[in-house]
Amino acid sequence: MSKGGCVLNAFSVIGLLMLAGTFYSIYSTHTFLKHAVTAPGQVVDLDYSQSSDGSGTYHPEVAFKDQYGQNHIFISNSGSNPPSYDRGDSVEVIYLPSKPEQARINSFLSVWFVPIICSIFGVVFSAIGWGGRAVAVRQTRSIDKLKTQGRAIEANITSAEKDESYSRNGQHPFIIFAQWQNPATQEIHVFKSDAIWFDPLPYLDRDVVTVMLAPRDNSQYWMDTRFLPKLAE
Repeated sequence: MSKGGCVLNAFSVIGLLMLAGTFYSIYSTHTFLKHAVTAPGQVVDLDYSQSSDGSGTYHPEVAFKDQYGQNHIFISNSGSNPPSYDRGDSVEVIYLPSKPEQARINSFLSVWFVPIICSIFGVVFSAIGWGGRAVAVRQTRSIDKLKTQGRAIEANITSAEKDESYSRNGQHPFIIFAQWQNPATQEIHVFKSDAIWFDPLPYLDRDVVTVMLAPRDNSQYWMDTRFLPKLAE
């Protein structure tokens, strides 16, 4: 399997795990709300956390008394910058009597923070992984169709150049360029190969390359570079 395929598989698996985590956290939050009680609380401090890129968020530190009169302090799981609360602000706290240390501010974001984050990452990773796999499958089917139903023409190889528009692991691929003049219209068509991850110049022992054209659309094609050696894994 190619490195690109491995990456897409990893994104797909992570996406599924995150979506599974979303359903579990929704269930857990629903159970929490079913058994939780409320209490008045007060913001006593703002806990600042800084990320690796230099940005940061302020998480309110809240003090409250449970139904038995015991004092508790917790740091909210949701934060913002600028802060949503000031020191001294009164807030409503929601907690489980059996686990008051896991209290939360009774607001939508604070209560549903974990399901929201899991769902966002789950959707993003799944879209990248499964969307990329769908595109790859569609491209493979399109190429297979061109191989069997396309019209074969011989195009003149003009160059093999390094494509510096993108890279993989710090390396740029090579692209073989070829052109062909349509005898019916006299138009010149320029074709490009798929990315080649080694220098093909020493192995270009021919002046022409076979290109398979779609039956009614010359812009859809596949350049047959199977004469080149395979790159070792």
